[in-house]
Amino acid sequence: MKLVKKALLVVVSFALMMGLSGMVGQKAGASTSESVDTAFSPNVQLAYAKIKGINQVRERLTGSVEVNNFTYNKQVVIHYTTGNGQWKDLYATYSAPAQNGYETWDFELDINTNETVEFAVKYIANGQTFWDNNNGSNYKVGGYAPDYSLSKSVVKLSNAAYHTKYTGYFLSGSIFLKNLSPVKNVKVTYTVDNWNTVQTASAVYVGSLNNSNNSLESWTFDIPSNGAFIQFAISYEVNGTTYWDNNHSNNYKLSRGQYMEN
Repeated sequence: MKLVKKALLVVVSFALMMGLSGMVGQKAGASTSESVDTAFSPNVQLAYAKIKGINQVRERLTGSVEVNNFTYNKQVVIHYTTGNGQWKDLYATYSAPAQNGYETWDFELDINTNETVEFAVKYIANGQTFWDNNNGSNYKVGGYAPDYSLSKSVVKLSNAAYHTKYTGYFLSGSIFLKNLSPVKNVKVTYTVDNWNTVQTASAVYVGSLNNSNNSLESWTFDIPSNGAFIQFAISYEVNGTTYWDNNHSNNYKLSRGQYMEN
């Protein structure tokens, strides 16, 4: 009996050693899905992602992630595939503090035109790994999927310009948002005198985004203004709730002739 017990102990110990060595030996960027189809954590969440054109054959995926800032040392990783069966890791970079103890991290990835990027977000902190994988579905943008994805963000400024027209200066831009109800109000709140006076203008509905199954919409605004410098934020009123995109409480700021894109 003693010999049998000793043999079993050796087998179990060897199995544990092999399991641990396999975990330690796995490297970032390996061709693996890493069980992204089952994981989720409130410590990390995609804010938004979008595809924008570079030229006729290349596009760029850009986006932002919010993570719970409970430790200084951390890594935010976009775990992605472009449909070739290989999963890769793209490391996001710190951008700015967000609300309620969170941080914003941004990422960029150049891809071929009409490619679909499927991805999940991995957050490594204090020796733990947390995931946001869109509740088991992973995020998909570009190609057969919409060019935009919204998760934590409900409404997001896409681009804006403070430019001249025949009759003077205008603040113009585009917005994308989650279609939560047919009845909604989308507005731009702005100031040209550092919030001593405040004005509001309504955005205009453009249409549903391609491949979004009517879940995402595009809106635009074109507002005459006479200030040398303008600050603004976007509000979205729907189902009794107002959602804001105010650039993480910093508001958006443009001088005459400036253009910006998220």
